[in-house]
Amino acid sequence: MFKWPQFVLGPAVALTLLGAAPTFSAQAPERPRVFLDTTYAAPGRQTSVPAGGDLQSALNSAQPGDAIVLQAGASYTGNFTLPVTSGSGWIYIQSSALSSLPAAGTRVGPGQASLMPKIVSPNTAPAISTAAGAHHFRFVGVEITTTWASTSATNYGLVALEAPGGNTSLAQVPTDIVFDRCYIHGTPTGNIRRGILMNSARTAVVDSYLSDHHEVGADSQAIAGWNGPGPFKIVNNYLEGAGENVLFGGADPGISNLVPSDIEFRKNYLVKPLSWRADGSSYAGIHWSVKNIFELKNAQRILVDGNLFENNWTDAQNGYGILFTPRNQDGTSPWVAVRDVTFTNNIVRHSGAALNMMGTDYIHPSQQTQRILVQNNLFDDIGGAWNGTGVFLQDMDGGTDIVIDHNTVLQTGNMITATYATSLHSATSFVFTNNILSYNLYGVFGDYGVGLGMQAINAYLPGASFARNAIVGGLASNFPADNYYPSALSAVGFIDLAGRNYALAAGTPYVRAGTDGKDVGVDFTAMATAMAASSAPAASPSPAPAPAPAPAPALSPAPAPGNAAAQNVTWTNLVNVTANGNSVTKTGGCDGCYDAGAISQQTITAGDGYAQFSPSVTGPLRATGLTQSFASSNPGTIAFGIRFQGATAEVREGGAYRTDTSFVAGDVFRVAVQSGVVRYSKNGTVFYTSQAAPAYPLVLAAALANRNGVVAGAVIGGSAAGPSASPSPTPGSGSGSGSAPASITWSNPVNVTAAGNSLTKTAGCDGCNDAGAASQQQISGANGYAQFTAGATGPLRVAGLTSGFSVTNPATIAFGIRLQGNIAEVREGGVYRRDVTFAAGDVFRISVQAGVVTYSKNGTVFYTSSQASSSAMAFGVVIANVSGAIGSAVLAGGL
Repeated sequence: MFKWPQFVLGPAVALTLLGAAPTFSAQAPERPRVFLDTTYAAPGRQTSVPAGGDLQSALNSAQPGDAIVLQAGASYTGNFTLPVTSGSGWIYIQSSALSSLPAAGTRVGPGQASLMPKIVSPNTAPAISTAAGAHHFRFVGVEITTTWASTSATNYGLVALEAPGGNTSLAQVPTDIVFDRCYIHGTPTGNIRRGILMNSARTAVVDSYLSDHHEVGADSQAIAGWNGPGPFKIVNNYLEGAGENVLFGGADPGISNLVPSDIEFRKNYLVKPLSWRADGSSYAGIHWSVKNIFELKNAQRILVDGNLFENNWTDAQNGYGILFTPRNQDGTSPWVAVRDVTFTNNIVRHSGAALNMMGTDYIHPSQQTQRILVQNNLFDDIGGAWNGTGVFLQDMDGGTDIVIDHNTVLQTGNMITATYATSLHSATSFVFTNNILSYNLYGVFGDYGVGLGMQAINAYLPGASFARNAIVGGLASNFPADNYYPSALSAVGFIDLAGRNYALAAGTPYVRAGTDGKDVGVDFTAMATAMAASSAPAASPSPAPAPAPAPAPALSPAPAPGNAAAQNVTWTNLVNVTANGNSVTKTGGCDGCYDAGAISQQTITAGDGYAQFSPSVTGPLRATGLTQSFASSNPGTIAFGIRFQGATAEVREGGAYRTDTSFVAGDVFRVAVQSGVVRYSKNGTVFYTSQAAPAYPLVLAAALANRNGVVAGAVIGGSAAGPSASPSPTPGSGSGSGSAPASITWSNPVNVTAAGNSLTKTAGCDGCNDAGAASQQQISGANGYAQFTAGATGPLRVAGLTSGFSVTNPATIAFGIRLQGNIAEVREGGVYRRDVTFAAGDVFRISVQAGVVTYSKNGTVFYTSSQASSSAMAFGVVIANVSGAIGSAVLAGGL
């Protein structure tokens, strides 16, 4: 039975609920100083350019605030230049079918190409380039490509954002350029060096799809930049590049002392297609030069968070996936640096080796690599079949303030290979803590005869913090004290090692065994949150510990089938598919495009239920699962889905990756709802439990990309009821279980004065989060609510439901409302969701109904959460400004 923790507010709460604070001896990286806002705002005057019209003339004539509307499906062939305009308003270049494209925040792909106009370079010159100082252009829903399909010469970039001949001063740098829901691609057989040359400032690429960037005998990238200052925003994109999918640096800047800065890089999927692998079974016949997935040669203040990096092998380089390696490429830029890098919550998999760091350039002078945080990342399938060394971390020539913390690593080579170019340079303030990885052949290897284990650590990493790592197959004599040595990966206690679910099962030795009281290895809940987050986290001065996760569930059987007999699915709304009984197969449309699918006629209308199906064969790409609404062209509309490709089945929720497992033809998968919790099972064994709550009614949906892709043997069990009308949810502010609301009694108030069920900050720092309290009562079931009045506009305070609370950290409020000025923002775990205005006396309610959380003001719901509620929550308040107040707080539900 859940036991509610006693509220002990103030400094002790971090120890009680979060574990001891990390004791890193390294300086933390600085986060980006600027996060670009790319919210789409409707333009003013619109000018349509029909098929065959003069696009360049329209660009030259456009004024700030104008929209140039291009005809969806039409081609505009030429080499177009963005001119310099007066004023600071945006000029939009957008599709006439923009309203039919996925909404902002949803990644587009080739399946939406028919809804886009096509800007086409007919030669090796860019389709889009810029005049010196061009600014404020936003492309929305546009395809950009070339007809170049040969390796006899090279198209050097589909989009070139720089002054003609290259920037030589900041005044020449193009600025404020956005690519929003665009499809930017080369041709399958052409030398296309890069998709976007980002030698610019205030530039963003969001929700877009960049593919087929490759070259024989030279580096190629989806995105690269070396001569633009930033800031940059690259969020929620698909990115293909043979040399490096994404690269900053790599050529000497033409502007003195320029370092690309303030880079937000989140929620992207970076992949190299296996058809590019010359020694692979899927090889398409052209040997593109393959090097790395993500590389920094000159960059600072970069946040790399919640991305998936996939497929990298030894070819033109030695197979490392991620590189932080400063390079004064031609010897004219000694200021180049790689510093202040935050690499968190990412998955790197199927790569010849993992991380390569270099302290300084060994060819020409550079600055020292410093302040690198690699934390809470999964490195899976490193080495092995990918023809690399299988090394997790190579450190060459030192560096300083490098923290490697809470990573889970499945690698075939050394944990660390330390080496140098000309003479030994030690890494200082090096931290290696709370990681799970294997010793393999040499563990920590010191190159050039230094030796292994402690000899290598003392020489290359002197004074390192090296603690609470689970080193599989290691010996205590080779390492500092306070590490763990499981005998095999099977002894670590993963939920499903064979199924690649690397969360720790409850009761296993390394649960809450880290230096910070958290599980050793990855916090997969935090990773999933980062991969789904709609906005960037606020800047953080140090790597702060997150609330300790609930123990991972032990391996368990699939949930019971619900309260009604299973029914064979009857498929309806068929698009480019053929139904054969309860199976559906793609028989039309594009081979490789999401343009085919169907939904079940049956629905799960409420309560418990499940859908069960078989992928039938390995290979084709398709996605299927339970959802409330569905578009066959967008698998991201499947709320609780499984994506099949090759022999891998990935859990995808709203398009966001959660976990994966292998499968073979004939395996049976189930997506089940039980007591408001969604679980995924294969052949009767649960391999993932969702953190998101379902919204009813639910249908089974299938989106198929490859011809002959099949979803077979589909059945639905539970509260299934006849044909689906796919109604929209009816959110309500509901009183929950029906228990009478109780005035809140405050527990352990800090720097506040309680007057009945109201709370006012009366002491502490004015503007600091150092005041608040929590309710003695709690909501213990699936229904209930908290209600309060806002008090006066102005002061900053946050109030809401939480299962773990710190008075100094409003981000510990899981479902909160942040009040400041006259704006009320929904903040979930500190992450912004939505806002409304408010006035003094407005009444807010945060309701839980069947596990679904809604937010209302004066009785009207204004936001419904996609996050699952906890089983027991109190009402917490954090107040920053003196005189800030929360009034008339009540709680109803399972008290």
